[in-house]
Amino acid sequence: MIAFSSCTSKHPGFKKAKSGLYYKFLVENKDSSKAQKDEILSLRLKYSYKDSTIFDSKGEMMIPLTISGSKGDIFEGLAMMHTGDSASFIINADSFFIKTAKMPQRPPFIDSNSTLKFDVKLLSHRTKEALEKFLAKKRQDAMVKEPSRIEKYVKSKGITATPTASGLYFIEDTKGKGAKPGPKDYVKIHYSVSTIEGKLFYSSFKNPEPHLMQMDGQLETQGLKEGLSLMTKGSKVRLIVPSKLAFGQGNNSVEPYTPLLYEIQLVDVMSKAQYNKEQDILKKKAVVDAENAKKQEPELLKKYVSENKITVKPTASGL
Repeated sequence: MIAFSSCTSKHPGFKKAKSGLYYKFLVENKDSSKAQKDEILSLRLKYSYKDSTIFDSKGEMMIPLTISGSKGDIFEGLAMMHTGDSASFIINADSFFIKTAKMPQRPPFIDSNSTLKFDVKLLSHRTKEALEKFLAKKRQDAMVKEPSRIEKYVKSKGITATPTASGLYFIEDTKGKGAKPGPKDYVKIHYSVSTIEGKLFYSSFKNPEPHLMQMDGQLETQGLKEGLSLMTKGSKVRLIVPSKLAFGQGNNSVEPYTPLLYEIQLVDVMSKAQYNKEQDILKKKAVVDAENAKKQEPELLKKYVSENKITVKPTASGL
């Protein structure tokens, strides 16, 4: 009977709660505790529509366990979980987007009366007060460990450079030529940024064009700004940036008191006048490119229609 019920279920392998919520536990730790209303959940969460992922936390995220009053919502599913559990939930898409996410309507690419699949791993749950104490201790531990993290990296790479007065390590791997960028200059760079242990946040080295930055603009960290001011055109460097010159107590991507590693190639240095001249050239080129594209468009349309054997006539607007 169980096998027959599973095979004929609307969602095979899932059980159905009285509320209409479909659920399936992949790992269930009944000896662990369940979260209570208003506690903060630490979890990994992904939800998808058909075979397409709409959201993936990829790492730990935190949300409060609220009671929304909507039957069969994701919070009902989360309230079923114990610490360490992994589970999947099937939820009505309209209900999630409109009632839970408070959107005016579901996204247009999602069919009416369709469902979303949520995959969740519950890492922990804490009261707000317990979470604040936990995070405070985590920050304190990270602050204490940061100098030894930097020292370990410097020693493992055989780095002999002496840090600047601010604490920045400037390691020049390729010497450049020319003057260093001034405070009003523009620079073109390729760069990557990661933790010194190797967790990559961003890299532009495979991009076709370098980043354009103004030295007195809003650069992402003080360490990047100081490092660029020490470079010359054509140089390649590594910067070890202590957290006080980076993101300090952290942000959504970077943990508290995390030293960063920048790898930078300074492609070009331009004065304000040179920058303005280049922008004028690029604007004129954009106009020419647009005119050429406009002239080529009829032939491209004609070619596509012919190759795909399209026989319908366009509307008055050309559609």
